[in-house]
Amino acid sequence: MCIVFLLILEYYREKEKKELKSMSKKKKEEERAWKARKENQKPHGKVKAFAELVEGTEKT
Repeated sequence: MCIVFLLILEYYREKEKKELKSMSKKKKEEERAWKARKENQKPHGKVKAFAELVEGTEKT
């Protein structure tokens, strides 16, 4: 009876370890995706090239 209990306990410990590993992997993926979105943001729209800025001043 005691051996069965220990085997069941070990099974659930291993299962919990696997879940924690997968959760941490998911968390890393979420953080990587968040950083990629953050780095690709253009909060003020597309930044004009210097040549485009010069063209804009010559027309006025």
